[in-house]
Parts: sequence; structure tokens; C-alpha cells
Amino acid sequence: MSTLTQNNKKRQIVQSLYLCKALMAFLIVTRHTTFFCKDALLPIISIATPTFFCITGYFLFSDSQERELSKATRWTRKGLLLCIFMNLIYLLHHSVDAAVCGRTYTPAYKVMEGTAFGDSIVGNFIINIFTGISYSYHLWYLSAFWMAMVVFYVLRRFCPVLIYATPLLYAWAHVCHKWGADFFPGATEPVLIVLRCNFFAMALPFICTGYLISKHSKALLRIPLIPLWLILCGAMLYKSGTVLSYLHINTYGWCYHITTYLMVGFILLTCLKFSNARIPFINAIGQHHSANIYYLHILIYMHLNRTGFHTEEVAALIVYLASIPLSIGINRITERWKYLSNTYAPQILSQVWKRG
Repeated sequence: MSTLTQNNKKRQIVQSLYLCKALMAFLIVTRHTTFFCKDALLPIISIATPTFFCITGYFLFSDSQERELSKATRWTRKGLLLCIFMNLIYLLHHSVDAAVCGRTYTPAYKVMEGTAFGDSIVGNFIINIFTGISYSYHLWYLSAFWMAMVVFYVLRRFCPVLIYATPLLYAWAHVCHKWGADFFPGATEPVLIVLRCNFFAMALPFICTGYLISKHSKALLRIPLIPLWLILCGAMLYKSGTVLSYLHINTYGWCYHITTYLMVGFILLTCLKFSNARIPFINAIGQHHSANIYYLHILIYMHLNRTGFHTEEVAALIVYLASIPLSIGINRITERWKYLSNTYAPQILSQVWKRG
């Protein structure tokens, strides 16, 4: 296969996954807004975050261990910096918003109640980098992401075979409510949920699952009728989720877990099966804005609720589309910052070095 063919194939696969990411970003927005039929759609909506993790794992795979470790290192650093930045954005937003409303801002969750460090602003912020819940609960994704990348790096470097066992951690989520308090005394229950469920039982297993699918994609794509298996898993997930909801049972049932895991896997395989799937505008959202929509849509929704200018039927769509121009601005500021850093920082350092 020529280099050009390889590049074209890779580009087509990426395009199909970008289309998937745009859809999953909309499902995430739907979960956090008053979208119509939300309760009925929750079983399907729940696949969005695991799919994001799975796609990340897909891009982790490379032909050499050195490249994989380099990616893991780079993404850990990027995830940690983004986690710090976004938590700072939300902290500043909530503090200013509280001041405008004439009150003092108090975090929704104190991550280590009853301790001097956890009760302080700085201490709560630092611990929040590991939990991502005090300023906006959905920021747990970033905390879980960078911590999972650290574990992946360790496994890939020292014991790669254990990567195959990580999906079992997702099954462990069924009993994970029994773990945590002994290791983190004083931690609030939301913090323990983040540490034991979102990191160990979601981020890490799904990232590793995407990695394994990428590694064995040639063999897995020989599975017949992949799209039909996806539909079957989706139907099973929807049915089990609605039954559990009707019985007022938390969605930690075994059937729900298994079908969720299978559906996320078949979503990724379906994307690979139809690698040339592309809708230009939607793909651009998936490529450039899906992550920012994930982090920023709560800010949009908070202010949308205050205006009263929305209906249940269109709230999710308004929030989704309103997040895009904000994401464009952030991307351009980031690009400009990188340009200035790469252009002027070396010159300034060189001059300082010469003077020294």
C-alpha cells in the first residue's frame, strides 16, 4: 500500500469518527438540558461519554511503543492543563456571577469536608483537579481523562498484557459503591463517585477498549453484519434502561452495563466499517468543537435558563449551536497564543541567554 493510500485511508477513518463525535456531543448536551423525551432517551444518551473515551483510545494505538508512550505523555499533559484551565474558568465565572447577584460563591461540593485544606479556596481547587466536580460537575471528564492516561502509560510501558484486563473494571462498577471511604477519609460521596466510577470504571476501561479495537481492527471488522449488531445492542440497551428506570432502579444493572459496553464497541466498529461517512458541517463540529461543546455548554445553558427564551423542544439545540461560536473564539485565541509563543518566546529566551 502506498503512502498516499495509507494517508487517504487514515483521513477517511478520522472523518467518520469526527461525525460520531459531533453526534455524541449533542447527546451530552441533551443529557444536561430539558430536551423533550429526555427520560425515554437516557439509555441511549448514556453512551456518549464512553464513546468519547473509546475514540480517544482508538487514536492511541500506533505501530511502535515509543509513539504510543509519546502520545500518552502528550495527552496527559494536555488533559491536565485543560483540566486546570477549565476549572479556573468555571471558578471565575461562578465567583463573578455570585458577586453580580450580591452573594458569596460557595462550591456546590466541598471535596474534602471537615479538613482545613479541603475547606480553603486553594485546597478545594487543587483537589478538584482530581475530581472535577466543585465548579461544574461534568468537568469530571477531564480529571478522569488525564488520570486514565497516566495509568495507560504505566500499563503500556511495564505490563501491556494488563490492558486486556481493564474492561473488567467496567463490570466492577456494579459493586464499586462499596469502595473508597477507607482510602479517602473525609471525602464527600460525589468525590468518591468520581474516583471509583468515572476514572477506574469508565475512563480507563473505555480508553483501553478503543485502543484494543484499533490494534485488532482488521480481525474485528471481519465480524459479519456489524451495523445490525449495533442496532440489536441499541435495542437491548434501550429496553433494559427503560425497565430499570420504570422500576426506579439505578442504571447499574448487569444487563445495562453489558449492552452499554457492547454498543460503544459496535459504534466504533461501525465508524470503521463506513470510514468515508462525511457531512462537511457536522464533521467540522466533531473535529474542532465537540470537546469545547462538552466543557462549555453548561455555561450557555445557565444563562439561557435565566432569559426564559427557550422551550423544552429546542433547548438542547440552542445550547449546542450557541457553544460553537464560543468554541471558535477559544480555538482562535489558542492558535494565536501558540503562534506568539513559538515566534517570540525562542527569541526572548535567546536574548536572555546571551545577556546572561
